[in-house]
Amino acid sequence: MPAITIFDTQEEIPEALREGATEVEGKFHVDASKLLAKHNEILGEKKNRDAELKRLKADFEKYKDLDPEKARDALQKIADAESEKLRTQGDWDARETALKTGFATEKTQFETQITERDKALDRLVIFNELARVAVLPDIKGDAELLQPHIAPFLRRKGTEDYEILDASGQVRYGPDGEPLRMEAYLKELREHPKLSRLFDATGASGGGASNNLAGGGGAVKIDKNLRRSKMTDKEKTDFVREHGVTKLQELPW
Repeated sequence: MPAITIFDTQEEIPEALREGATEVEGKFHVDASKLLAKHNEILGEKKNRDAELKRLKADFEKYKDLDPEKARDALQKIADAESEKLRTQGDWDARETALKTGFATEKTQFETQITERDKALDRLVIFNELARVAVLPDIKGDAELLQPHIAPFLRRKGTEDYEILDASGQVRYGPDGEPLRMEAYLKELREHPKLSRLFDATGASGGGASNNLAGGGGAVKIDKNLRRSKMTDKEKTDFVREHGVTKLQELPW
């Protein structure tokens, strides 16, 4: 049988144990083990309170000479420093955003400059070569009129060379296994059913020969007010069909 503790009245029993007490002949019996556990719990709480009281007394001794006004001033300075830190961080974030925005703008401008440089190089490398070859005696083409038709098939390679492409964008090669060059390419175009009109005939007749005679044998008159710089590509093409490339080249700019 477990040990018990007997109380004369219910009020003597610790409140947490009253519900488990048993009344026997006017007395109140409580399981001694429960009472012991409650006693130990109370001792533990007392021990914790004593330790907390000791800590508080030590803190009091540490700060008993501290001026409350100075303490409040120090706390305010700490709070102000934290606020300044946050403000400075905000300023830095704004500057960082501005730097990133400025960098993006400069990058866009730089990329635009690169694009313009590439276009200038295209004109220098590709169109100059087209113009040089087009005036050869066995070519006799108009580089200005040819350029918009063949530009999609010409690609600059580096800063000094070029490549001729096929319809699928692959580099074309000549019979010798080397990349096709401008002279051979323009000779091919002289035989083209439509682009041949942009070439003068190399002899008295042939593909691209100029049709500059009117019915009845009279020469077709050319408007003296024509200027090549004022003519559209279509007008230039129509003029070549009627008068030939040489006559177009003879027009004032």
